[in-house]
Amino acid sequence: MFAYYLDLAIRSLRRNKLLTVLMVLAIAIGIGASMTTLTVMHLLSGDPLPGKSAHIYYPQVDASPADWHNRYPPDMMDYRSAMDLWSAHRADRQALIVD
Repeated sequence: MFAYYLDLAIRSLRRNKLLTVLMVLAIAIGIGASMTTLTVMHLLSGDPLPGKSAHIYYPQVDASPADWHNRYPPDMMDYRSAMDLWSAHRADRQALIVD
């Protein structure tokens, strides 16, 4: 029975050559896109700075007044506090992002 279905498929492919080429091309593009996506995901999931990741710190500064009773500090500093911290030059390398 399998031989009959295989023969039927081969005859259909010979009859519709353009459709066969389009189907094979679509499958090839799909496999290529999937492999590219998986390769990029694998490469980006590793350690971004090998050997230096243990020495990276993320400082959090609480610039709120003493009588402030919220549970969490604000998400962003205001412009003046950020500029004061940046202009103090307390670190070798600094970055400032202001919204």
